[in-house]
Formats: sequence, structure tokens, C-alpha cells
Amino acid sequence: MDEKERIQACFCSFIEGSLITHDFEHVLDLFTEDAMGIGMGAQGIVRCREDLRPILMNTRSDVDDSQTAIQYSNMQIRYYGGGYASICATVTIMTTVQRQRHKSHIGQCASLRKIEGEWKLNMVQATPLSIEIQEIDAYPLSFAEDEIETYRVEVSDSYEKKIFDCASDMLEGEMRLAFVETFSIANLKKRYLSGKTDVSLDYESIQPDGHR
Repeated sequence: MDEKERIQACFCSFIEGSLITHDFEHVLDLFTEDAMGIGMGAQGIVRCREDLRPILMNTRSDVDDSQTAIQYSNMQIRYYGGGYASICATVTIMTTVQRQRHKSHIGQCASLRKIEGEWKLNMVQATPLSIEIQEIDAYPLSFAEDEIETYRVEVSDSYEKKIFDCASDMLEGEMRLAFVETFSIANLKKRYLSGKTDVSLDYESIQPDGHR
């Protein structure tokens, strides 16, 4: 096995350990002590290896009778010599739940160092390329949890209908329209993709007695 094959094996062990085997001790052993994690959604930035533990433990495992498979594409490996390397790939996650197949794509990047003859990850970054997750069992480092929950609400709870009903009960005229536009799924996705994680709107609501 040459160095590029060893680099790929380390990277794939991280992905598959997080998503399929849930062997978190093995996954943690793939990282350096000073590992950094970027793009972790609600978790923020990981600053050391132990910061990864609660994130790995928080990966979704609440779906019964699910099967997950992984495919890699667009993989690029750079071995710089002197014990440094980087790798990136599109990771396609295919989860089958109750005979229904769901697919999501992640842009996953990592940098590695060779320590005592073993390749270790010292930086990882995950970016969702498409949010099409309904019943996925887990995903690397719990990325984009808030966005996935928004999608779940959209699919199962008719989210936008509830927002419209809420606006109709509380607001009138232009403020009703502003409320619906602000909290629409399209606007939430737009803000998420621009790196913003909060949405707010000041408004006066109608009280049961008719006063504002």
C-alpha cells in the first residue's frame, strides 16, 4: 500500500466509522490531539480531539431498521511529503428505511499528518451540498442538524402551512406578509447557505381582546 492509499484509508475509516459502524473510539484514534473541526453546524468549531466525542455521540441513531451505504466521488489526494497531506471528496450517503431510499451529498475535506508512521487527521470540514435527508441514521460529526430538522418539519408537519395559519391568527396586512416571507423555508435556506444561523422579526401581535 503506497502513501496515497494509506491517506485514503484513514479518510474512509473516519467517514464509515462515523456513519456505519459507529465505532467512535476508533474514529477518535484517527485524529491528532490538536485536531480542528470546521463547519460543524450547531456545534461550532472543534478545537481538540476530545471535543469530537460529544459530537460523535450525538449522531443520529434513533431510526430503526435502517441501512446506510457510502459512495465516494471526485476524490483528490495531495501528498506533500514530509508527513503532510490533504484529501477531499464528495461523499454520497444512501440510507434505506422501511424500503424507502434517501440520499444526501456532503463535500468533505481533511488535512492529515503522519505521526510515528500512522496517518492522522488534524483538520476536517464538512459542507452539505444538498439537503435531502428524511430518515438518515447518522452523518459525519452531526453537521447541519438545524437545517435537517427544518427539512424534517417541512416534510412531515406542513411547516409553511403552520406559519401561514399562525400569521393569519396574530397579524394583519403587510406585517402578515412580512412574517410569512421571513419564516418561509426558502428564506431559512437562503440565510443558512449565506452562513447566518438566526432569523428574527419584530412585530405587534393581536391579543385575544383585540388590542395590540
